[in-house]
Amino acid sequence: MSTTSPATLADLDNIRAQLANLTAIIQGIVPTAVFPSAGSTGDSATAPATNFVPPITTIQANDASSSLRSLFPDVEAAYITAIIAHEFPAGDLYKLDLRYRDQYPFNGATSQLGNSNKDYETPDSVIIPLYTYFAILSAHIPKQRTIPFVFFQYLAHLQKLVSEYEWAVVLSYHTAFFNRRRAEMIDGDYSRWALADPVLVSEHFSAAAVATREVKALLDKLTMENFDSISEQIISWVNTSRGEKDGRTFIQVIKLVYEKATDEGTWAEMYARLCRKMMERISPKLWDDDIKNSKGKPIVGGQLFRKYLLNRCQEDFECGWINKEATAAAAASKSLVDQAAYEKNKKVGVDEVILYSDEYYGA
Repeated sequence: MSTTSPATLADLDNIRAQLANLTAIIQGIVPTAVFPSAGSTGDSATAPATNFVPPITTIQANDASSSLRSLFPDVEAAYITAIIAHEFPAGDLYKLDLRYRDQYPFNGATSQLGNSNKDYETPDSVIIPLYTYFAILSAHIPKQRTIPFVFFQYLAHLQKLVSEYEWAVVLSYHTAFFNRRRAEMIDGDYSRWALADPVLVSEHFSAAAVATREVKALLDKLTMENFDSISEQIISWVNTSRGEKDGRTFIQVIKLVYEKATDEGTWAEMYARLCRKMMERISPKLWDDDIKNSKGKPIVGGQLFRKYLLNRCQEDFECGWINKEATAAAAASKSLVDQAAYEKNKKVGVDEVILYSDEYYGA
């Protein structure tokens, strides 16, 4: 996945304008509903207390009513049906964006657009069709006045993330968040659209997660030709973890480097150079409270890198040794079983040829 810059002010203004237009549409569909402003922070504390809708029945789920089709004449009936049945995944949002109607023509026989690999390169490529998605759900359950509110809470939350983080990271978070909420809506629970998902937030936006993701992308680009530039960037990302007391980012980066080196043996020299450079250039402000020298002081910087790398090598060696011992023990056990069978058959005078395992003949 490519990494892009946070949305520009022009991008955000465009999104706000589109949201304002669609807000007016939904307000017409769902009168008396409460709508937060597009610039709100999406604070979960203001979420409504009850956002439960009885699960949609089979009859309802398979009926894209004429009223819904009249409200959304530019959306294929098959898509409306999938949305109200909560079978419409995050990756299909582009199907609700009229800008792509001509580029990806609808196939009535398969209920599919011509291209299922649409890339969401900008925030509005997700947010604009997401509004249509929420509008369809809101129109399908018009008596639940709090439902549009939780949808708007999520849109505000998403807009805030767009203004603060790289779009590629926000998109990954949104896709996971969307599909989790879709599973909950099948059971009638819409409330969590209004709440940030702490597990997903930690996975996608914590300093450790961001640094690890960036280093992984840089390692994929690393060659001997661009070694100086890419290695400097990797070291810079590792050094952003200054202040961590457990070295979690540092450990994860070393794991990535080690796995690359072992998986791509032909480039072992390049990864050895990278390890040497990291050991020499890592900030002395990186430390781990649990790793201390003989004087009881934390090991820092390059020496900590060396310690972590040695630990990783030892773990891999011990894991391989345990697996080797287990394989040898299994082979020895099989050989004993074959020997016992041979002795038994010899005693009772069995003349037929008996096939024994390789372990037996190798014993």
